[in-house]
Amino acid sequence: MCLFYGAGAKRLGLWPELFMRWLWGLNDLLRLIHKACVPWMIKAQLRLDYLPKERLEELQWRKLQALMKIAVEQTPFYRRRFKEIGAAPEDIRTAEDFAKIPLLTRDDILQHVEEMLTRPQETLRRGVSGGSTGHPLAYYYGYANKCFRLALRQRVFTWMGVKGLRPWLYLWGVSMRSNHPRVIRPWHRFAMPDFRYGIKSLNKASLAALAGDLLKIRPAVVIGYTSILYGLALYLKENGIVLVKPPQAVISTAEMLWPEHRQLLEESYRAPAFDLYGNSENLYIAAECTARTGLHVPMDHVYVEILADGGQARLGEPGYLAVTDLDNMAMPFIRYRTEDIGSWSVSTCSCGRELPMLRALCGRDTDFIFDRAGEAYPCINLEPSLRHLAADGHAIRQFQLIQTEQGHLQVLVVPGSGKESVLSDAILQALDQLFHGQMALNLRWVESIQSEPSGKTRFAKSTLPYSMNWHKS
Repeated sequence: MCLFYGAGAKRLGLWPELFMRWLWGLNDLLRLIHKACVPWMIKAQLRLDYLPKERLEELQWRKLQALMKIAVEQTPFYRRRFKEIGAAPEDIRTAEDFAKIPLLTRDDILQHVEEMLTRPQETLRRGVSGGSTGHPLAYYYGYANKCFRLALRQRVFTWMGVKGLRPWLYLWGVSMRSNHPRVIRPWHRFAMPDFRYGIKSLNKASLAALAGDLLKIRPAVVIGYTSILYGLALYLKENGIVLVKPPQAVISTAEMLWPEHRQLLEESYRAPAFDLYGNSENLYIAAECTARTGLHVPMDHVYVEILADGGQARLGEPGYLAVTDLDNMAMPFIRYRTEDIGSWSVSTCSCGRELPMLRALCGRDTDFIFDRAGEAYPCINLEPSLRHLAADGHAIRQFQLIQTEQGHLQVLVVPGSGKESVLSDAILQALDQLFHGQMALNLRWVESIQSEPSGKTRFAKSTLPYSMNWHKS
C-alpha cells in the first residue's frame, strides 16, 4: 500500500509530499536509536549519584553555563532578560551572579512561550502541566530530551528499590490520558508496560472500579497523586480488601505526603511508600531513597534554589523554590519559580549519595492560613493536629480549610461513622486552641471535598499568598 501510494505520488509530481514522508521515516529511525540508548543513559546517570560533591557541582555549573549561552543566543525572551541586568552568560561566574537573573514566573511563560523556544514549535514535543493553579501551562521539549526523561525516571525509581519491574499503575489527574482497557484481562498485565488512569473525581463507584482493576493488574509499582492513592487506600481498608500480590513500592507525588497518609498507604498497599517531588515542566526535582531521610535532588539535572527574605535560604530555613532545568535546551527554564515552599536538609543520607537533599516540602505558596494578628500557619503543621480527631480512621474522612479573609476560616469536613454533633464541638475546640482564639471559625459538614480541575485535592485553599515573613511561622 505504501509503495503504491509512493509511486502514485511520484507520478502525480507530489515531490514535497514524498520528501515529508521520508523525513517522518527518518524521524522514526532516530526515535528508535534514542530509545535503544536509554539503558546506557540510565547507567551513566546512576554513576553520577556517587561522585564527589565537588565534581557534581562542577558538572552542574558547566551545564548551567551552556544553557544560558543557548538561551541568550537563540531566544528573544532571554536576550531581553540578560540585557535588563546588563550581563552576558560569560559574566555569570558565581551563584551570586546567577541570582541577579530575574525569576521566571508562570505568567512570563503564558505570555512569551513562543519567544522562549530555541527551535521551531512544530519540531518539538508539547506537554501540558496539571493546572493545579487553574491555568494549565504548555511547555516544549525535544525528542532526545524525552528519552532522557525516561532514563531519569528509572534512575529516580532505582533510588526507591524499583528496578525494571512491570507493569506500573499510574493514578493521575485529568492531565493524564487514560490508556487502560475497559475490561482488564489476565493477558493485559503482560502485554502492557503501564496502566494509566486520568481520574476526574473519586466516588464509591470509581473507587470500586479502581480496586477491582488493582486486583487484576497486580502492578509492580503504584504511582499517583497523594489524594487519589489515599482515597483508594481508605477504600481498601474499609472494605477489607487485601492485595494478595502487593506492589514493590507506592510512590506519592503532586501533593503533600503527610505521615498519616504514608502510614495508611503502607498498610493498605502492603508496600513501602515514597515521596517524589516534581512538576510537568521540569520532571523530577527531588525524591526519597530507601533510607527515606529526605528528598535527594539530581543536581546534574536541575539547579535548585530556596529563596527567603530576598536571598538564598539558610540550611533548614523554609523558602520559595526556584528551579533551573539543565537538560531542556529546546525551551529553557531559568530560575523558574514553582510557588512551592521547602527547605534544605542539614543532614546527610546513609545511602552514601553525595546529592543535596530537601528536608521537607511545606506546600504551595497559598497553603498557609493567617489569623487576625497576621500569624502564618503552615498547613504541614495544621493537618497532623487535626488528624488526631479521626484517630480510629472512621470518625472523619477528610478535612479542607478555606480562607478568603484574614482571621476568618471555613472548615469543610466529610464525616465517617462518627456523630457529627459531638465531633463539631471537638473540631472547633481544637482549632480554637491551634489559633489561640485569633480565628473566626465556620464549620460545615459536606458529603465530599471537591477536587481541583487538575484532579488534585488540596487540604487548604487560601487566596492570601504568603508574604515571605518566615520569622512569623
